Amino acid sequence: MGIREDIRQETSEEIARRLIFDGRVSDEDIAAGCGLTPERVQELISEVAHETRELLQELRKMLFDIRNPEISDEDRRDILLQIVMLLRLMIDNEVCEEPEQAEIRDYIRYHDAADIRLTLLPIYPESEDYTLLYHGQEFVHSFMNSLFLNKKREGRHGLRPGNENR
Repeated sequence: MGIREDIRQETSEEIARRLIFDGRVSDEDIAAGCGLTPERVQELISEVAHETRELLQELRKMLFDIRNPEISDEDRRDILLQIVMLLRLMIDNEVCEEPEQAEIRDYIRYHDAADIRLTLLPIYPESEDYTLLYHGQEFVHSFMNSLFLNKKREGRHGLRPGNENR
């Protein structure tokens, strides 16, 4: 196989992984659409299930850790950032780059324990996987929308450094 064939294979497998995680496309359609064998699709299903399980266990651990009354607010903010990043990766298949992480840190820099608990209220680590993912999706999209609206509000009123409207 040449480099282009390798890249096409990796791209089609990544698309297949996303479709498998989404769950709305049949195995046969994934195989046909991505040019994969049915056996490879079954292998990918197994890999995606294993990876998803590991990520959900990591998410649950962070959700329990953030509730620990003995950790500092700074540690809670770091865990909240990690939760947002993990959910963005799982649900939207997007990696938070450093500039976006800095924006999130800036947005949550004054959150204390009560604010963080309230922010994460809809996500119960004890719930089933599908419920955890559903509420995680609702949380991360709501959180990112709030971040976006806050950025727009600050930009409109000239509160951010380097803003031309100041």
